[in-house]
Amino acid sequence: MEQLAINSAFDQFFAAVQTKTTDKDVAMFSRQAGIGSPSHRAAVEKLAEPLLQGLARAPGLRVVQNRNKLPFSAPRDAKGALWRGTIYLVPDNLASPADVRNTVAHELIGHFGLRGFFGYVLGEVLFELHRNT
Repeated sequence: MEQLAINSAFDQFFAAVQTKTTDKDVAMFSRQAGIGSPSHRAAVEKLAEPLLQGLARAPGLRVVQNRNKLPFSAPRDAKGALWRGTIYLVPDNLASPADVRNTVAHELIGHFGLRGFFGYVLGEVLFELHRNT
């Protein structure tokens, strides 16, 4: 029963994540099924910044209004991304304060934390875990 729960969690993780290899790194995205009502950039910053305060090794934070303002190409529905040690949030694709918090948590724990432990082989490790469970 526990294995089924683990398999289901990995299936959900891989359904929600997309990666893109750039010349220097691999960007990882949180994705949204549909575009929610746009949030304002300042409100997103105000919600996200306290979530990273007080961490011993916090990633950077940048809030860009839409994906066209990202320093890399991203899917139309990307809510957030981790790239070169910085969490990027895209307010146009964030539907609510809970969505902001969940996206920060996803990028911080799911990508920044795992990347810190596994380094640049993270994509390979996740694929192997998914393939073998």
